[in-house]
Amino acid sequence: MYERILVPIDESETAHRGLLESISMARATGASLEIVHVIDPYPLAPDWVGPEDFKALRDKLEGKAKKLLADAAHEAERAGVRARVRLREVSVERIADVIRSLATEYACGLVVMGTHGRHGLDRFFLGSTAEAVLRISPVPVLLVPSHRAGEPLPA
Repeated sequence: MYERILVPIDESETAHRGLLESISMARATGASLEIVHVIDPYPLAPDWVGPEDFKALRDKLEGKAKKLLADAAHEAERAGVRARVRLREVSVERIADVIRSLATEYACGLVVMGTHGRHGLDRFFLGSTAEAVLRISPVPVLLVPSHRAGEPLPA
C-alpha cells in the first residue's frame, strides 16, 4: 500500500494524534515514516528585533524542534516502526509548500497530519496549514481531527 508516509508535526496535541495514527498505519502496512518539523521563526520576530535576538529565538525554536523530533522517533521505535526525522526551516515559503515539496522529495505516498496546530488569532491570520496541504499535495492526505467522535471539542 504505502511504502513511506510523511508526518509533519508541531507541538500541538492534534499533531501528536496524527503521529500516533501514522505509527498505527505504518505498523499495519510495513511503511516507514518521514517525520518532519518545519521551523518558521519569522512571524514571531518583529522587524525591529536585532540579529542577536533573532538568533536566540531561532536557536530556542531549533532546540525545541530537535526534542520534539527525538520524542517522535522514540515513539515510532517503541512501536517497531522505521522512522527518519527531518528538520526544515522556512524563510519566505509557506509551511504547506515545504510539506508538498518534501512529499515528492522523500517519495512519500501519503501525508498524515493533524487538522490544526495553531489556535485562535494565529490560525485566523496565518490560515490553515492542513487545509493548504490538502489542496496542493501531490499525494493523498489523511487529516486527523483534534478529537474522537463522542469526545468534547477542545477549547
